[in-house]
Amino acid sequence: MTAVRRRDFLIAALSGSALASCRTRETLPSSIDQAVGPLNKLAGLTHDLDPIPEAEFGRRIDLLLGLLREDGVGAFFAEAGSSLEYFTGIRWGRSERLFGGVLGRDARTTLIVPAFEEERACQQVRIEADVRTWREYEDPYRLVRQALEDAGVRSGPVAVETTTRVFVLSGLRAACPEIDFRDGRPYSERCRIRKSPVEIEYMRLANQITKRAFAATLSDLWEGVEEGQVAGTVSAAHSRLGAHGGSLVLFGPNSALPHGSARGRQLRVGDVVLLDGGCNVMGYRSDVTRSVIFGGASALQQSVGDLVYSAQSAAIEAARPGVTCGELDAVARRVIEEGGYGPGYEYFTHRLGHGIGLDGHEPPYIVEGNPMKLESGMTFSIEPGIYLDGQWGIRHEDIVVVTEDGAEVLGKRAATQGFSVT
Repeated sequence: MTAVRRRDFLIAALSGSALASCRTRETLPSSIDQAVGPLNKLAGLTHDLDPIPEAEFGRRIDLLLGLLREDGVGAFFAEAGSSLEYFTGIRWGRSERLFGGVLGRDARTTLIVPAFEEERACQQVRIEADVRTWREYEDPYRLVRQALEDAGVRSGPVAVETTTRVFVLSGLRAACPEIDFRDGRPYSERCRIRKSPVEIEYMRLANQITKRAFAATLSDLWEGVEEGQVAGTVSAAHSRLGAHGGSLVLFGPNSALPHGSARGRQLRVGDVVLLDGGCNVMGYRSDVTRSVIFGGASALQQSVGDLVYSAQSAAIEAARPGVTCGELDAVARRVIEEGGYGPGYEYFTHRLGHGIGLDGHEPPYIVEGNPMKLESGMTFSIEPGIYLDGQWGIRHEDIVVVTEDGAEVLGKRAATQGFSVT
């Protein structure tokens, strides 16, 4: 393959405008840290962030307790995960060892923690809680039973966080046969689905960081670079901006598969370059997809890119309180169908979007048939795409927050039918 000289080819946005220079093989960096250009100009954006205020945790727990009391539910149990983090501030990985919390409707919170992890757990917890420990030879579920009894719950319903693993639920039921353990989704979802101003600010910054990381990465591509190398640059760019993040990177035919291929590819002139990734700030996620053409868009790529961008624009314009998730999906899908890429899921093969917050995917899900109505404070992706099997695919994705009378894109949206570095 003939080497591409610097500036011989430009990365063209789907609008046809030039974005940045390619690089010759003779000038390739030997490592990401030695990369030249925009990557070295990135500076951290998270060093002066304030932690989530204690009052915010108080608001969350008050909301949860009100819901429990309203339904006559005695307590809410969550093992390590995003819901426990949401209510207590503890960010903890799951293992075979039980780590969880009992939030009683009497406002008592009890944490069940392996004994050797007590200090680390206490360093993270942001609310007043009774920390109870168990040693390796002890049954931790007896501590859950005792915590429920201390909260006045000896029978009746108790809500269990909806992602709780089967063996944990089995342990709860064996230790507390008188308790009716129920799916706690209605309680965690109703608390978490509408984001507070504090949460939205973290998500806004996370999306700004990812978009800057993508811009820096896409401005320094070269013929023959591998998808994995570009993914490493995306991760490095996020790190320089002060966040842990990364991206799925797809070239050419691989971009026709929304979540990629097991077969890597080297970049060639005319390839679609699709980046789909994000980071987290204080635990809150971003999710962005950008599609550009390396070396200039064909007429077909141009028209498809324009159509996908128009579908996203229509959905952003239509998003507002009272619109159902299914209706919003239909808005974007109709634009793509009317552009000749239908019916239904034939070319636009996935839902329009998913909720996002402490989890990368969470309610609401913007999908056909979902009757849930949008409310102010909901955050979710709008990510239409068109995929031509064996050729390439193009997707645009931004996160929006529903406002009182519309929707705000978090971070700058691409300024044209493609990716803008401004």
